[in-house]
Amino acid sequence: MKHTRRALLTALVPAMATAQTLAHPGWRGNGIAAERWWQQAAVVQLQPDTTFVQAAAALDKVSEAGADTVLLPDLEPEPGGAAPFADRFGTMDDLDSLLREASSRRMHVLLTAPLLRLANSSGEQRFWLARGVAGFSVGPLRPAEVDTLEVLRTALDRYPGQRLVLTSLDTASDETFAKRFARAFHPPTLRLLTPEEAAGRPAPGTAAVLVTDPVNAPPLHGLLPMLPLAALQSDAGIAATRQLLARNRTLARHR
Repeated sequence: MKHTRRALLTALVPAMATAQTLAHPGWRGNGIAAERWWQQAAVVQLQPDTTFVQAAAALDKVSEAGADTVLLPDLEPEPGGAAPFADRFGTMDDLDSLLREASSRRMHVLLTAPLLRLANSSGEQRFWLARGVAGFSVGPLRPAEVDTLEVLRTALDRYPGQRLVLTSLDTASDETFAKRFARAFHPPTLRLLTPEEAAGRPAPGTAAVLVTDPVNAPPLHGLLPMLPLAALQSDAGIAATRQLLARNRTLARHR
């Protein structure tokens, strides 16, 4: 009996190897662990049309700047396509290589995807979450879409771990909607703020802030920072980002 079980497990290992590599619970970057990894995270947003190969090549620069999370662009899957990403972003092997490289650096991977498409596609959700993607950025939220965001949040909560959802509020929305959002959604669903909005000192751990210029960035008060990859194209930008993130994490630890 023991011999039969051993043979069965041996036969299963090759088929399971990729899934274990990309979504092993011990991988901090996969969002599966129970820790609130997003509380001291720092996100670097990759440009639209960044391929999987280019994203993998950028990981060292992201790590050098002190960031631990990359946000992939919308991969624009074709309706009825074989994969949940357009061909121009690369192959399935390219994607798996990117996720392995991120895993080896203990980095998180987030994905940009429109709210309506993601909420209405359980297959797309399963594909990415099974590969250890730690969450999604779903774009601006309008008042009429609150129920849709609740559907997505409920779906993500069925998976183990802390899966992040990032959204911004429609600029035409009023203060009442902002208060409604704050009451309805709690971390790990975070509102993405502009630096001007962040100056209002929202509670730490409830929001993220977009930082386009790390050299002249104000204190972030422990908020989750998001920076464009363009901010890391020079040694000065990398050094300024590293200092900004170090200060921010110190603030977060003391709150």
